[in-house]
Amino acid sequence: MTESLENKTTFRDLGLSEKLLEAIEKKGYQYPSEIQAGVIPLLLNGDRDIVGQAQTGTGKTAAFGLPLLDRLNIDKSGVQAMILAPTRELAIQVANEIKSFADARVRVTLLYGGQNIRDELMELKRGPHIVVGTPGRVKDHLITKRTLNLSTIDYFILDEADEMLNIGFREEIEEILTHTPENKKTLLFSATMPREILNLVKQYMHEYDTVAIQSKTTISDRITQIYYEVAPRNKFEALSRVIDMTEDFYGIVFCKTKMDVVEVASKL
Repeated sequence: MTESLENKTTFRDLGLSEKLLEAIEKKGYQYPSEIQAGVIPLLLNGDRDIVGQAQTGTGKTAAFGLPLLDRLNIDKSGVQAMILAPTRELAIQVANEIKSFADARVRVTLLYGGQNIRDELMELKRGPHIVVGTPGRVKDHLITKRTLNLSTIDYFILDEADEMLNIGFREEIEEILTHTPENKKTLLFSATMPREILNLVKQYMHEYDTVAIQSKTTISDRITQIYYEVAPRNKFEALSRVIDMTEDFYGIVFCKTKMDVVEVASKL
């Protein structure tokens, strides 16, 4: 049975401040996603760590970003929250979304490889409340350059943790964690929960609450799905044949990395 709008949870039901509610409503949002409805009250009112399992695109950034903004102490010196993301694209997305809800006084600093290091150093000198970054760049500032201090943080957030481990960032994550206080609150978000993620939870998190959202992806019955298993070296040739064989071909080609996108676009 479909839940009526009268009985549906709204952002106002979750305990967020009036100032944040105004920012949310300005963006046209009224009803939280399942992961937001589950995580926001826990982060606002609870003292336990949080493990969130939900697919990409379900609103995880707002799930931790909104209550985080409500619990920040603007007048406190030192970094209060560290958010790690697997790629610079996701780090930029997370930082921009948090800024879109934040008070003008909240300072959010973005750290990722490929960005001008001088700009990052200037931002760090200003004294950010929240730092968002990729593990490699954060480790560089924290351990090599010693331009980042995480001893004051209250919140440590791992976003897309399974992707970070797939890329091979476990060592960097563990090194960063050794420079954070024991009494911080840790939040881990992941689309899947393989054994390596569970080991990370067991090793580095205290008592925690779990919010797990089952995937509800449905495929239109008007869409036919076909896949071909080919060796990596033959992917472009296979793509070219599909295009040649399809009359009036229109499509979107997704690639794993920016360099792959440039290469495929150039060859096409």
